[in-house]
Amino acid sequence: EVGAIPFGLTDADILGLSIQDGTLLINLSARYAEIIRASCGDQRLAAYAAVNALCEMLNVRRVRFYFGGKQIESLGSDLCWDGEFLYNPALISP
Repeated sequence: EVGAIPFGLTDADILGLSIQDGTLLINLSARYAEIIRASCGDQRLAAYAAVNALCEMLNVRRVRFYFGGKQIESLGSDLCWDGEFLYNPALISP
């Protein structure tokens, strides 16, 4: 089962949230980037589970992730983390 929040995230890993021009900017800790990098799960499904939940809760259509204040292109998979993720519930629907 894919969760929106991979194991190990604490409130200390959420460094900041803001909404700019309809896009949620979420700054997570560099430590959390390493948790994602080390996880065996499907990063795309985990990212979109979080993106879709955040978009629904905060009424935005896009999410941009930062880790330790920086955008990171890759966390060890083919998923490009340094762009915008668009709300897309079809990616995690059965």
